[in-house]
Amino acid sequence: MTASGQLLTYKEPAPYWEGALPLGNGRIGAMVYGGVEQEKIELNEDTLWSGLPANPIDKGYYDRLIKHVRELIEQRKFHEAQFYSEENSVCIDSQSYQLAGRLTLDFLNVSADGYERSLDLSDAICRIRHAGFKRETFISCPAQIMAYRIVAEKEDKISFAASLTSAMHGICSVTGPAQIAFDGACPAHNRRESIVWVNEKGETGIPFRMLLQAETKGGTVTAQDGKLIIRNADEVVLYLAIRTGFKDFLTNPHEAKVDYKGNAAADIANAVNAGYETLKAEAIRDHKSLYDRSVLEFPERPEDALPTEARLKDSWGKENYAPNLGALLYNYGRYLMIASSRPGTQPGNLQGIWNHHVSPPWACNYTTNINLEMNYWPAENTNLAECAEPLFRFIRESAVNGAVVAREMFHANGWCLNHNSDLWRFCAPAWGNPCWSYWPLCGGWLCRSIMDHYRYAPDKDFLRENVDLIRGTAIFFLDLLVEKDGMLTTCPSTSPENFYFDPDFNDHAAISTGSIMDISIIKETFEMVLECDKELGTDDELSAKVRAALPRLPRPLIGSEGQLLEFREEFKEFDIKHRHLSHLYGAYPADEFYRSGYEDILEAAKVSLTRRGELSTGWAMGWRVALWVRFHNSELASRIIKHLLKPVYPHGHPAYEYSGGVYINMFDSHPPFQIDGNFGVTAAIAEMFLQCHRKTEAGKVILDFFTALPDFWKEGGKLTGLRAIGGLTADFTWGNGSYTITGICDRNQEYYAVLPDGEKVLSLKAGESFTLTGTL
Repeated sequence: MTASGQLLTYKEPAPYWEGALPLGNGRIGAMVYGGVEQEKIELNEDTLWSGLPANPIDKGYYDRLIKHVRELIEQRKFHEAQFYSEENSVCIDSQSYQLAGRLTLDFLNVSADGYERSLDLSDAICRIRHAGFKRETFISCPAQIMAYRIVAEKEDKISFAASLTSAMHGICSVTGPAQIAFDGACPAHNRRESIVWVNEKGETGIPFRMLLQAETKGGTVTAQDGKLIIRNADEVVLYLAIRTGFKDFLTNPHEAKVDYKGNAAADIANAVNAGYETLKAEAIRDHKSLYDRSVLEFPERPEDALPTEARLKDSWGKENYAPNLGALLYNYGRYLMIASSRPGTQPGNLQGIWNHHVSPPWACNYTTNINLEMNYWPAENTNLAECAEPLFRFIRESAVNGAVVAREMFHANGWCLNHNSDLWRFCAPAWGNPCWSYWPLCGGWLCRSIMDHYRYAPDKDFLRENVDLIRGTAIFFLDLLVEKDGMLTTCPSTSPENFYFDPDFNDHAAISTGSIMDISIIKETFEMVLECDKELGTDDELSAKVRAALPRLPRPLIGSEGQLLEFREEFKEFDIKHRHLSHLYGAYPADEFYRSGYEDILEAAKVSLTRRGELSTGWAMGWRVALWVRFHNSELASRIIKHLLKPVYPHGHPAYEYSGGVYINMFDSHPPFQIDGNFGVTAAIAEMFLQCHRKTEAGKVILDFFTALPDFWKEGGKLTGLRAIGGLTADFTWGNGSYTITGICDRNQEYYAVLPDGEKVLSLKAGESFTLTGTL
């Protein structure tokens, strides 16, 4: 085996942000360029967002838009409904994720000879080497600090100036003999190119402090003119802390009185007191406690020794790319989740935790009609369940504001969430075209992550703490549904971000009745309510309403070409290659289409996926891989992974819809960078080895092993620590035509195992290990 599946390497500094190497502890993020004469490190903190606590409501929304549009749809005036919705859209939206700033190191008397730059996923350390110097940096979760060490091979050689700057409003000052600080504030409002730094009350957005301190061996360090000046040192360690005035999504930071400056000072003092080696050992131990649970490895090939960009270029166009690039995708996805989402932090946004723009693409927000959910697809099955805690807290907090939105804007009970959200838990429909702005079903999709967490590790205390979120979403859906032809459906309805041709106008429209995604999510939510009843021994009025509503939800429809229809009638598709696969929700991430009696629907889903095509945006190809894996089609899954491994660059992208790939730092390219593509393909690769979404008629969980492994991956390999529903953990080794699966289950559980060479019932006792062997 080789470490190439866990290592990013380069022979030169990053030429741009998408070539820098990401570090993070869930709260603090850094992008390390590794420059020789000038080092740049872009910095982020997960609570640095524009805006202040708010829950904007448009009280006329129901009568002005929903009620009137529903009438137009009933009259089949789709084009008029589309135009009216666009003209009468709300004027509110989420806020933007912001940057903290930049740490810049300007070196004297350095050479780039022998340059090497790397990120080791196994210990989360970025290392840089060049003539006479070694540098390494990491961000510690236990210490909540970034540390950067520079060591010279010869004495008295390290001389540089360190500065902190930011595009946020603020000032840098000297705060100690070897310490500087940048005190800044986010804008009071920032969205769609409209930036307001100070509101009408004289308030900025969230205030923050970046604090930097230097410790040296040999030489001198002085603080002057807002910079640290290091001269003739043998070794230098820089400690960086970032703290903000954010308390919670309901509290104005100017009233919260969070001592963020004192907190930053305490972080620095504790780090200095502990010392670099202790901090490093603690940070590695903490990281490995999560990362080492599941690692994918393949035998080494000669091309694996190339630097990362060269590996990508070498693989592009080859039918059988080096398997360790697939391993790198898998291991990197898990690394990025550990770095961007930890218990107590904010959930990962569109770019995880990394952003260098004041006005980032799509506000770098929480886009909840696919992207936020996709971020957490690998949490359970790749053994990172703790990293999903921020998502569950996000759902709980969103339900608070979402209850007001449901009541005031939808005239409904329960709670809802639309397609955009932020630090302040914005839940209302956002400004813009109804193809994205009208989709109030996001709460249901998010709640499936709560149910999945319970299914993978049954903990009734966790379910009791969160069941009201699932029930609250179901209550909203009951009020959202309308009766049509004796069935229950949604109206207005959209299939997120897609259009169809209005048959009367031959022009695009997005609004109709009962999109299949609406009905799939509502059905799943109702079923989750009943599953919770069974697990917790409850049965009440809501349970009765859900049981009565379930059989009145319509079955998916199949079109004239054998495809699954997105709406309740066969409209001509506006973009047959559209990036979203909303109508296939029941195939992935859900399990609806695998049930008895749905065989024709499953086949129609495969037809629809084929029609959508292989090439798309990065995250959309990640979803395509996951679906082909679910359909046990290893050839197409592998081919789309090959498309995902296409090296792309920040400038000169081809057509937007078909330009997905990875940047040279392996970030997924939408374009631009969106992290959900990394997470989506990670979850999909895990399911090549183990799937657990199906059940037998008797209700046993089916374990499908090795169902979509590409042939050229079968030469040999090892994958540890995959999880399955019911508390099972499994390790895999394979090669020379055979396989071994070993594992353990947390509780007494009986599975039905489908293996490459047969099927068997697997009866497990809690804590008892098992071994399965056979022919691959």
